[in-house]
Amino acid sequence: MYMIRRVARTQPGKAWEVAGYLTKICEAYESNGRNKAQIYIGGQGLPGTPNTVIAEWIQDTIEPNWPTKTQLNQIGRLMFQIRYVRIMLKCRSC
Repeated sequence: MYMIRRVARTQPGKAWEVAGYLTKICEAYESNGRNKAQIYIGGQGLPGTPNTVIAEWIQDTIEPNWPTKTQLNQIGRLMFQIRYVRIMLKCRSC
């Protein structure tokens, strides 16, 4: 068994927004058969880097879980929103 972890670093104050996007992305994959993911925010009562959102789930093997075309469109829109939040963080430090 493998524990898979996806990490997204966010702007200060945007972790809950990104956690909502990541929850929806994980739900799309879960409806396609993947195990349920746990979403948590680092630095919010947990030890770890602040402004970090983590999704973890367990899989028997490391293999792709291909979404349907509708799910892929939904996931793509949500990933764009997460990238937008991350890009804004980089631009603010320029």
